Amino acid sequence: MSPTKVSFRPFASTSNRLGNASLSLSWQVWRLLLSAGGGFAWGHQDIEGVDESGDATVVRASGKGISYSFGGGLTRPLASSVSLALFGNYNVGSYDLNSPLGVVQRGVEHEYLEFGVGSTIR
Repeated sequence: MSPTKVSFRPFASTSNRLGNASLSLSWQVWRLLLSAGGGFAWGHQDIEGVDESGDATVVRASGKGISYSFGGGLTRPLASSVSLALFGNYNVGSYDLNSPLGVVQRGVEHEYLEFGVGSTIR
């Protein structure tokens, strides 16, 4: 019996996950905060496969790779050594999507914006 050929296409699902973990360097000039960094990216995605007979199946594909991020923000002093920071970051990750059936897609990239509030201590 010959193996069944399966072709894949992305399948919209609520179980898709992605992320970046980056080591960033920041630089502050007056109240302007700038940051940039790199690190580790991961992603998990449901992939819908269609075999030669037209039957559909869903396979979990995942990947790990490299990431980078850069961003900026503004700080507002609260006390002599503590400030409130409002910031935004642009994050990008790049990796290959693999499933139990093999490599599904090479060079997958995700990108997203994140906004947040934090504190800086000098």
